[in-house]
Amino acid sequence: MKFILAVISLMVLVGCAGNRKEQSIEVLSICSEGVCVPAQRDYSQEQMFMNLEAFIKANEGLDTPICVASPDSKICSKEKVCYLVMGGLIPGSGCAKSLTFSNVAATESASIEFETTMPLSFIGTKVSCGSAVSRFSVNSINEVTLELDAYHCSWMVIGQMQATFSFRVESIDIDKGVLGGYWKHGVTGTGNGRGTGYALLTFRNNIDWTKSSTTEL
Repeated sequence: MKFILAVISLMVLVGCAGNRKEQSIEVLSICSEGVCVPAQRDYSQEQMFMNLEAFIKANEGLDTPICVASPDSKICSKEKVCYLVMGGLIPGSGCAKSLTFSNVAATESASIEFETTMPLSFIGTKVSCGSAVSRFSVNSINEVTLELDAYHCSWMVIGQMQATFSFRVESIDIDKGVLGGYWKHGVTGTGNGRGTGYALLTFRNNIDWTKSSTTEL
């Protein structure tokens, strides 16, 4: 009975963890030499799109680490992002430590499309995942998002799941090639869990983030 009650409690926690209110992003910041300013001061939506396209292409095929951080410090505190997952009746940490982008192509709808692989683990063991159709969207100078469509994952053959991931960019460190923002990840199927938080995506290659001659307010 105690075991059943414990499992029910954990399942409630899993559900609550994914229902946290999303943090709003009113202004996307550009950071350089430790100083952050509103992106709209130096970049138009079009120029941000062009820079981001070049940035993703420069890192095509390379693993991009993701780590837990705070929006204030913008310093990694944990090397992976993790959250509680119920693998059937087995509770454990589901984690991701990197993303890899491939087949990058711009579209006419203010988005950059590509495929993403995002390896996962559950209680320290590898979860085999397929690639996800993905996109970076620049809907405005203050609304830049990464979204992965649902992709299939398998844990030890018996665990079949669908995973999703999104990342809303809050800041771009143009000196270091680091995107900071709010992530949301979830799995459904044999394993179920959802997590949210603030993280950093640290890209291997950087670019010259060209400013606009005129900017949009």
